[in-house]
Amino acid sequence: MRVNDVTTHWCHRDLEVIVTGAREHLHGIVLPKVEDESHVHFVHHLLNQLELEHGIPGRRCIEAQIETVRGMV
Repeated sequence: MRVNDVTTHWCHRDLEVIVTGAREHLHGIVLPKVEDESHVHFVHHLLNQLELEHGIPGRRCIEAQIETVRGMV
């Protein structure tokens, strides 16, 4: 599932709704516009917290979409 990028105010809610709705059927998150490693860290930690809070087993992958030169660096 694709979420809005972490610089928007929608990202947190996107992750919460998707993870709690799809539960163990969710295989991964597509994270657009990644420009810094902190973007991936944020999603990683939030996914872990949501999985623990809702008793969802397993691990989800994060597909980071790098769309700018800054993201490549």
